[in-house]
Amino acid sequence: MGIYLKSLRAVIKMAFFAYRDYYLQFEELTGGTGYVDIVYLPKNYPE
Repeated sequence: MGIYLKSLRAVIKMAFFAYRDYYLQFEELTGGTGYVDIVYLPKNYPE
């Protein structure tokens, strides 16, 4: 993994820490023929 991809991953993870009350994080999910490094899904809160 190149230095730019490692830096981008670190920035995305830091953004998640700021908003972790609102999103669920999943890492390295299989998806079709490859895999996904990080997936963020919004949490469903009742309105």
